[in-house]
Amino acid sequence: MSRVISKGSPTARFYSFMAGVMAKKLRAAADDMVVIPGLFPKGVLSEATDLLGSARQRFEQPRPQDILRTAADYSIVMDAINASLGTPFSLESGNTILSRCAAFADSLERHRKLLPYEGELAKTLAGIFAAIEERGQTEVYDVVMSGNDGHVE
Repeated sequence: MSRVISKGSPTARFYSFMAGVMAKKLRAAADDMVVIPGLFPKGVLSEATDLLGSARQRFEQPRPQDILRTAADYSIVMDAINASLGTPFSLESGNTILSRCAAFADSLERHRKLLPYEGELAKTLAGIFAAIEERGQTEVYDVVMSGNDGHVE
């Protein structure tokens, strides 16, 4: 997939659409306590798992393949975890939340009833994606209001 992103690294605005869809679908899965076939559009789910996987590489691999992207994705996701939790957390607990949410997202293609802890993970991940969507919309607004198209010449 090709990306046109300023300064070569992703920002929350790049992920805003995907994050909004994921937040909505995860809330539905948590409310119904089930993942049904086709609930998550394939492209959206793929982008979500790519984002979380890339962010997870930041702390799991000493030298990720694309260090700039993993660092940017990690920052986006950790900021969203912070915004969605609303309380301070340690780096270790943030990494644990990210790791659990990434593993859960990787399992969302399978049709199944959710276990109680998975329902809570779905709510947590919905909050994270909602925070990414909100941050992305704010970035878009700031770019539009500044008159800058976000591209570097």
